[in-house]
Amino acid sequence: MEKGIESNVDFSPTDDLLFKLIFSDKRCEHLLIHLLNSVLDSKNNPVTEVHIENTEVVPDVFDGRGVRLDVCAKTEDGRLCDIEIQKADKGNMFERSLFYWARLFSRRLNKNDSFGKLRQTICINILEFNLFKDKDEYWNTYHITNDRNGTRYKSDLLELHFIEMGKMHGFSKDCPLTLWVEYLKN
Repeated sequence: MEKGIESNVDFSPTDDLLFKLIFSDKRCEHLLIHLLNSVLDSKNNPVTEVHIENTEVVPDVFDGRGVRLDVCAKTEDGRLCDIEIQKADKGNMFERSLFYWARLFSRRLNKNDSFGKLRQTICINILEFNLFKDKDEYWNTYHITNDRNGTRYKSDLLELHFIEMGKMHGFSKDCPLTLWVEYLKN
């Protein structure tokens, strides 16, 4: 074995570091764009350009909690996308995803900006564990809806995706997301 190379090193694209290296590299923006278009509603509003953003979201107050995102990208139309890869269930994925979304969303306005400047903020969570024990679908998307009649809130500023890789069985060349999941799984 070559000196300095350990046999227990994880070279899987679901490894945090490798995932960040692949999808945050300027030379690989085309991969990030393809991944985003496979998850987002790309028929009506395709992503054609991204800008990799700083993944460090500092706390607002001295003893507040900061966030270190896996991949953060801003699309040409101003949508902010956080893409997280999570190998293990730590029992806090719902809360973590909402917290990350809130921290990312809230940093979008400066003191004198109007609320009309806010743009959609999207969290895409790619999971190596099953989060939804009562659902068979591998891909679940959430927005704000009315509890009584299920109508969607007028604003689309919040969007959360949960992709449970273990629930996807088989893939379709017609569904680019299944190809990405297959790649990440293998």
